[in-house]
Amino acid sequence: KKLRRDIASYCGTAMQGILEHITETFPRAQVVVVGYFPIVSRKSDLKKLTAYFLRIISFPRCLQCMFTNVVTRNLVMKPLRSKFARRSDIWLRDSDRAITGAMDRVNSRLTKPRIHYVQSPIPADRSYGTKQTLLWEVELDQHPDDETYDERKAGCAAVFSELKYQHYGRLSRRMCELSSVAHPNIEGSRAFADAIKGKLKSIF
Repeated sequence: KKLRRDIASYCGTAMQGILEHITETFPRAQVVVVGYFPIVSRKSDLKKLTAYFLRIISFPRCLQCMFTNVVTRNLVMKPLRSKFARRSDIWLRDSDRAITGAMDRVNSRLTKPRIHYVQSPIPADRSYGTKQTLLWEVELDQHPDDETYDERKAGCAAVFSELKYQHYGRLSRRMCELSSVAHPNIEGSRAFADAIKGKLKSIF
């Protein structure tokens, strides 16, 4: 219930406010809104999911066999993967509905519709931990596989040493270091760019 309330709030009410501000500020602009992508699916590899969660809490690598062995994967991680996949499905479906609803409400007040929706080009079978994922992952060395990790790690250390409030508490710095994970990688970003260009071609 909380997840659905958050979706309605952020992807519906807040999105509508943002779109109203944009269309008023830029009265001649064509606005493209991009939908969310599925983060986890039932095809996501259990070892890769486990590696990500263990990396967040800096769990010692020498003890990770406690979670990566066959028994624990099937008894603990498999049910968790199903739960995450269900929540990912809910977010994808409900956010899509909330965003397009916000768009329709704003478009209805304009002289001519100027807000256009681009659905995510990333399918569930290419989400995190799948064989041909379009998202950044945590590699076997437990480091994100994007090319800016080293730079981001240094930056996160500097920033969070100065901040008093940290949203994730002690895990804030770690979450900063891992911020690329489960976001579109180069190929995924290219897929989004192509989808946006395809939409723009139908507009202009």
